[in-house]
Amino acid sequence: MNNNNFSGRLTKEPATSSFTTADSKPGKTFKFNVAVDRNMSKAQREKADAEGKPTADFFPVTLFANGENSIKYWEERLHKGVFVEVSNAKFTTDSYEKDGNKVFTYTFVASDVKVVNTSASTPASAPASAPANTQEEVTPLVDPPADAISAAAEKLPWD
Repeated sequence: MNNNNFSGRLTKEPATSSFTTADSKPGKTFKFNVAVDRNMSKAQREKADAEGKPTADFFPVTLFANGENSIKYWEERLHKGVFVEVSNAKFTTDSYEKDGNKVFTYTFVASDVKVVNTSASTPASAPASAPANTQEEVTPLVDPPADAISAAAEKLPWD
């Protein structure tokens, strides 16, 4: 079963691109990396830091938002440093030609995302009424159009 769950912080502002759905509704693709801490004891983490070894993994995520309300929701909430929980994400691979070489890409296409706001991760642009330390449930998104996934893979910000 291709069902992946992880949580971590966005490493930078999401890259976005717009599209139109088959029924002429606006849509937007949000692409971001999530830094997920490795399961290590404090001593293991200190040793890895001292040796210059990584203590986190970085997962590329693609989120499709369909409709104006969904787009606005994600534009307000997805920012660098925000802690997210990604569940039911589908791991996808693709490839393309670049300078005569075949390049392989991978990403997690998210269907369920929760944004966990903490006082340290709430962006300055967030509404003043947004309470700190809350968790927001998000309705699963409709499956993205197949051509949108292929087009999205060609413009990956981490390549």
